Amino acid sequence: MATREPRPRQGSTGSDDATTAERRGRRLLLACRLFFFGDNEFEGEAGVLDISTNGCQATSLETVVVGLTLRLSVFLGDQQWPLRIDGAIVR
Repeated sequence: MATREPRPRQGSTGSDDATTAERRGRRLLLACRLFFFGDNEFEGEAGVLDISTNGCQATSLETVVVGLTLRLSVFLGDQQWPLRIDGAIVR
């Protein structure tokens, strides 16, 4: 679903990485499933890699494009019902 941020090239100052880290907030490693739903009956399943208050990183066999808005159902292991998120934007 989402791809990892590119690593800085050799000789890079890493300032872009610092800005990304600030925007994303503290990330917690997490292994759980999520289902995503978009327009025109687009849907898929993904595995969550990490999560924060500002978003999550997941991997999926479905191709998604940056800027796409999705509805998510995140299945957290300790919860009976999935966490529902409307308006998640692919970054």
